[in-house]
Amino acid sequence: MVRYLYLHKVGGVYIDLDFACLAPFGDLFEGKEKFLVASQFPDRIDYANAFMASPPSHSILAKLMDNLEANKKKQVLAATGPSFLSGILKTSGPEGWEKLPMRRIYFQSWREHLCNTLENCKKINSKKNWNGILVSFWTATWDKKRGKSKAMNDE
Repeated sequence: MVRYLYLHKVGGVYIDLDFACLAPFGDLFEGKEKFLVASQFPDRIDYANAFMASPPSHSILAKLMDNLEANKKKQVLAATGPSFLSGILKTSGPEGWEKLPMRRIYFQSWREHLCNTLENCKKINSKKNWNGILVSFWTATWDKKRGKSKAMNDE
């Protein structure tokens, strides 16, 4: 919830703490006045809130905050997470937001686990020519059953 409020007030980029940079952002945001998100899976149309970018006072962020109260009794992912964000985007129409390529932002989905170290991720990124900027190690700290740190450990 705080991530939405902060982006609405200040604008900029929000990135979860279990991400690492593979490369500079470069011109990814240049000339964009839209709310930017990426899907966390290559074969599904849903959007994660682990990475978001926006100018201040964007209408999508206002809509997210306006709808938080209605979700307060739901489980955390449905109340404020990817399910909530995806629902708002689907009802907002295509104007005002943009889906960035999954491999540029998430690099690996929850199901893939292509790499567990930053160096290995950089090698795969280069070899596959994905031009990935970020990689998430999907630590799932919000999930007490599944959440454990896989980050920076080789399998």
